[in-house]
Amino acid sequence: MPRKKNPRSGYVKPDYHSQNQKKNSDSLNESQQQSKRIKLRSSLDIYNRLIHDTTLNIDLQKVNIGYNDNILGIQEMPILKWTMIDQGGDIPMHHILYFVLNNGQRIKIWDRKTKLDRLFCSGLTNKQQSLNNILHANVNENSNTQQNNSRNRHRNNTNNSNTNESRQQSNNMYNQTQNINNGQRFKYLVVLDFEATCERDRNIHPQEIIEWPAIIINTETFQILRSKPFHYYIKPKHNPRLTQFCTELT
Repeated sequence: MPRKKNPRSGYVKPDYHSQNQKKNSDSLNESQQQSKRIKLRSSLDIYNRLIHDTTLNIDLQKVNIGYNDNILGIQEMPILKWTMIDQGGDIPMHHILYFVLNNGQRIKIWDRKTKLDRLFCSGLTNKQQSLNNILHANVNENSNTQQNNSRNRHRNNTNNSNTNESRQQSNNMYNQTQNINNGQRFKYLVVLDFEATCERDRNIHPQEIIEWPAIIINTETFQILRSKPFHYYIKPKHNPRLTQFCTELT
């Protein structure tokens, strides 16, 4: 709205309201552009591109999905074993924390926490951090490493036999582990161990359970998940006072 001129002094009051509106709109546009720049592509976009885009030249058998399990915490699963909710899966996409490529070294493809996206370069990722640039750099580095290794092999021929034997042994151990894992249906097993009332050289009737521990074992790594232990003691009713032998044994 135009300002009226004072007929006596000829002074026209500046339009501060329109200027403030312009400043607010400019600052709003800048904040919108900034939020648009740091917007991260969703985990569903990353999953679909990894599965369907054959131009990436990525071995999907080396790609894992890191997700948050409500009971076990942060877990990883091969992307080829991931099942969508609408196809019978039980883990929603918003539980995915990251995608990682185990290509000799762990390369994070997408990370929700740090807004890393090496496929679409969204979030806080620039083009120099894209997956193509990293893979090309690794190829060049590997070629240089291979050249250096070939030179070193010419100098150290005496150590080749021992190295080959150790590699063969490690491969055999890995293949045995893979065969065991392939025959295992479950990823985790719960192992229970009951302790009961007892006495030296004679039977107690009835025997009552006095201790009930349980642990969770990962069938792929054979490691105990120490973050989720279970240990429970039970007081017996028929023989409430434990014998010295039972105390020392259990």
